[in-house]
Amino acid sequence: ELNRHQHLVMLAHAHLLTGRRQYLDEIGNQLDSWFEANPMQRGINWASALEVAFRSLSWMWVEHLVGGSLGDARRGRLIEGLYQHASHLEANLSVYFSPNTHLLGEAVALHALGMMFRGTAGARRWEALGARIVGEEMERQVRADGSHLEQSSYYHVYALDMFLFHATLAEPSMQYRHRLECMAIYLEALAGPSRRLPFIGDDD
Repeated sequence: ELNRHQHLVMLAHAHLLTGRRQYLDEIGNQLDSWFEANPMQRGINWASALEVAFRSLSWMWVEHLVGGSLGDARRGRLIEGLYQHASHLEANLSVYFSPNTHLLGEAVALHALGMMFRGTAGARRWEALGARIVGEEMERQVRADGSHLEQSSYYHVYALDMFLFHATLAEPSMQYRHRLECMAIYLEALAGPSRRLPFIGDDD
């Protein structure tokens, strides 16, 4: 899970909050090491499209938060890496294997990448494909009462998080927003007065 690089976002926040260069240098050093060890579509860190999607989301946040402070060379390599991740996602979406939460996370990331790269080759296709799949999965994965089809409290939160993030970037339909609201109401009921989430079903 270190290869999801979610901790790099925390380092970016730390740099912004403290101004300390060491956090920025650590991001750069880890990215340099990762790119050297993981050329495009080589090795275990390209085996799961969802892992590629998670890493893409982390890198997009790093670019958004501190990209301009990484230096031209490192920033250029990061953006190139994100473009490669988008190309890989488009060709390896989980439409056959784990076509539920995996596919949702991949589509959310692909849509976001398409928005980031607007005006470049493939970007319009990535944005449209990602948005279409997320919309379809909202209809397919979320029941009328707001519950997630996997009947797992953990994956309900995961799916709600993904659907919410997509809604902040896209302009989803009223039906999409209604189901999103139903998911939130369902989660509130599931947590109950204690505000603690019971662990029901799969928790990977």
